[in-house]
Amino acid sequence: KTKGRCRNVVKSQRPYFQHNVRSHNHLHHNPSTLEANSKPRTVMSLLQYLRSDLFYIFIDAVFFVFFISLMISKKNYLTHSFFLLSLLTIKITLFIGFRPFDAGNDTLPYMHAFNALNGVSTAREIGTQAYGNTDASGGVEYLYWPFAAFIKTFISDSFRFFLVLSIILSVSLTYIGNKMIVTSENNTIWPKKIALSIILTYLVFLSYEVAYFGGHIRSALGLPLAFISYIYATKKQHFKSLTFFLISVGFHNSSITIAPLLIMELLGLTLKQSKKSTLAIVSTFCLLFFIGSLYGLDSILKDISVYYSSRYEAYMNMEFNITSVFSTGYFWIISLHITAFLYFGYKKIHLYAFYYFALVLLFSATPKISERYFAYILICLPLLLFESLRMRFGETKSLLIVCTTCLASGLLVITSDGVISTLDIHSFMTK
Repeated sequence: KTKGRCRNVVKSQRPYFQHNVRSHNHLHHNPSTLEANSKPRTVMSLLQYLRSDLFYIFIDAVFFVFFISLMISKKNYLTHSFFLLSLLTIKITLFIGFRPFDAGNDTLPYMHAFNALNGVSTAREIGTQAYGNTDASGGVEYLYWPFAAFIKTFISDSFRFFLVLSIILSVSLTYIGNKMIVTSENNTIWPKKIALSIILTYLVFLSYEVAYFGGHIRSALGLPLAFISYIYATKKQHFKSLTFFLISVGFHNSSITIAPLLIMELLGLTLKQSKKSTLAIVSTFCLLFFIGSLYGLDSILKDISVYYSSRYEAYMNMEFNITSVFSTGYFWIISLHITAFLYFGYKKIHLYAFYYFALVLLFSATPKISERYFAYILICLPLLLFESLRMRFGETKSLLIVCTTCLASGLLVITSDGVISTLDIHSFMTK
């Protein structure tokens, strides 16, 4: 018997990182629902068109035009930044903030739990019970439900407004994390740093991160907070790092996985590019791939935490759409990026991606766990590729290569079953 929400899972869970045929089960409604929704059909048709794969690609095409314009002119950084930021805001608001409440697996439970909240003091107990997450994570994630209850005091029962606000906050935190690295790694004028940070943040949401942030509200807040915590640790600002770490764990328990990186920074352990470092990294990947292909992780996790051991067992027994994380397209895309880092060059910040890729391999026997670490890598993958290529090709060429690569990968995303289902995007291209 499993605990929490996992015990209620009967149907198979749809991964975000799989490319296959779309299921149309969510299109079947009862007659009363169709009759009730018959009046606003014209408005919904317009919204359905705006939330289609064609409009999604149109926004990306406009972004590319502004990007090329900026690369050619190399001036008016603030003006270009305004338009690029506007495109990013429109995209995340329309496709994530305005997704139907029955899209994906988790949005509807989030809405029911949000509606049940009646105060900050009782939010954690009521939220975990209503959402169904009554296992140990209800005690670990001590901030999300009070945060939701606090916001509710200002917006009443408008869950739609809460969705929009949540994703804007999540993307803003992602931007802050990327900008912190851009600022420390690039000696350029601040308007150019702002433009570069916005571009790299937009590229993050060309990937499957757009679906992950659309399906996991708690993790979409906890993940960028954990990333910021690590950046502060690399800057030796350990108090700020600890503060953001505790906040991130309060939003989602998976953020605790950043702890080993914070400890390494606290101990002063560094990563410098060398043949020995590269050999050690590759050897570690091979070792963890071998360990991850076995089923002995449960005994290891039992020694660490009863909670994580039970979660591992639950995911092991859960019916899932993919039988191997290696069958997903984005595993190989991430693998190619990791290879590029090792070939073209890497810095201390690249250790973050190496670490989470190692976790992907370690938990490869359990795809439901392994695929979740994709999101931790994708949040800064364009930035890390840019920093790696910049050592060989210079800033302009590197940014153009990164942007082209992300746009090409984005075509895989928008035709993916996981993205279409999670965000309930109307697809013209997959019909």
